[in-house]
Amino acid sequence: MECAIGLKAADGKHYALKNLAKHDSGNKFSTTGLKVEVKGTLKTDDQSGSGASKYNITGTIDVTSIKEDKE
Repeated sequence: MECAIGLKAADGKHYALKNLAKHDSGNKFSTTGLKVEVKGTLKTDDQSGSGASKYNITGTIDVTSIKEDKE
């Protein structure tokens, strides 16, 4: 089975997180229910056809930083 780490935004949309491991070597952000702030570049390519994700995502965020949002 395959497992993918993603982000559910406040508006309910889902995003894949690219390069998360570079910014989360201790796997702190690979858990459910944690509120985070993610910075990076959003890619919203066509999610259909042969290159489409098998997950229902709005896009992919190429992560440049991630931190826990304690608010």
